Amino acid sequence: MARSRQIKNFEKRLAAIPAAVRQAVRPALEKSAEELASTMRVLVPVEEGDLKESITVTNTAFETQIQVSAGTGNDGPAPHARWVEFGTPDAPEQAFFYPAVRLLNKRIARRIKSAITKAVKL
Repeated sequence: MARSRQIKNFEKRLAAIPAAVRQAVRPALEKSAEELASTMRVLVPVEEGDLKESITVTNTAFETQIQVSAGTGNDGPAPHARWVEFGTPDAPEQAFFYPAVRLLNKRIARRIKSAITKAVKL
């Protein structure tokens, strides 16, 4: 029950963010998502190239959210993305997704924080 209340409070706080701020943050989100996907493409091991090609940036239904994914699900072009990332009993891990996230995490956070700060000051 408490979790549900927390989610409702969070959704209320998101809705209270002015539209102008959400719009100002969008370019920072787009740039960050593209940079993250590009870094993943550099780090991913390439055998046939299907995994590298499956790294995508997708808009979502939410104005302040962009999805970066690899493999695109069980029936996508590279369903083995998780096996490459985490390894299997027969193959060692060759992580590319989370190392890119860890590498860029602080830069992305700074970029978004800066965009928010500028938007609020306008």
